[in-house]
Amino acid sequence: MAWKMEASDAAPVARIIRIEASGSISTDEVMAQAIESIELVKQHKAVGSLVDYSKVTLEMPIVDIYRLPDLFDAHELPRETKIAIVLPPDPKNMHKYTFFDDTANNRGYLVKLFWEKSQALAWLTDVR
Repeated sequence: MAWKMEASDAAPVARIIRIEASGSISTDEVMAQAIESIELVKQHKAVGSLVDYSKVTLEMPIVDIYRLPDLFDAHELPRETKIAIVLPPDPKNMHKYTFFDDTANNRGYLVKLFWEKSQALAWLTDVR
């Protein structure tokens, strides 16, 4: 799997952490991305993360997805941080994304799923 991560401090998408991945992604890779992005969120005082998984096949069991909010807690991800996930056209694994959305939101995190990157960015940058 290939992935890259960067902090965007330039307008109009100021203080957004961008994660872009492709190929098969394992639990270890998701966890590494989460830890690195949490550190960047805190370092840059980012309003949110844009997680572009539109080219990903998620090879992560539900039990590990359930534990992601625990990782957020352990690394002190601010609760007001928005997490926008751009979904892949992968019906076989869609339940994993919706499960994460439900689990994270139930734990007090702001997660939302999108089909379009532009809609995800619009939600992240809406700071009313």
